[in-house]
Amino acid sequence: GAISVPYAGRIQVAGRRPQDVQALIETELAGKAIQPQVLVSVTKAVSQTVTVTGEATGGGRVPLSGKGDRLLDVVATAGGVRAPVNETFVRLSRGPQTATVPLTTVVSNPAENIFLRPGDTLTLVRDPQTFLAVGALGNSTEIPFQAEGITLAQA
Repeated sequence: GAISVPYAGRIQVAGRRPQDVQALIETELAGKAIQPQVLVSVTKAVSQTVTVTGEATGGGRVPLSGKGDRLLDVVATAGGVRAPVNETFVRLSRGPQTATVPLTTVVSNPAENIFLRPGDTLTLVRDPQTFLAVGALGNSTEIPFQAEGITLAQA
């Protein structure tokens, strides 16, 4: 809401653009300095980030933009996913709640590509989907799913 500037005092900055704050500070310093020049820059606070872990190529804290970022935006900013999409699950922790969905669901259904909030933790988990073939086949074997939505006949 406000900042303190030596010789200018406390200045209200909430809701103002950086260039407006710059002009205001220069005005406040006009009688106290010769031709004051001010540079105002806005940095992202750590409180406005999402933590990305797991199978992300570049995990860490990802800053959220002012317009809001969706789940896939944050995954892309973190460098994408190392594992195949059909083997990756998205685990979102928000406060005391955690939900897990397949990444293919998020990609194929825009309603699942939700906006993330500051403080969320996004974990990308690789979990290869397999089935176990037993019985009259002659040998028991675990076979990975190579496609989404495989039927029993295809297996």
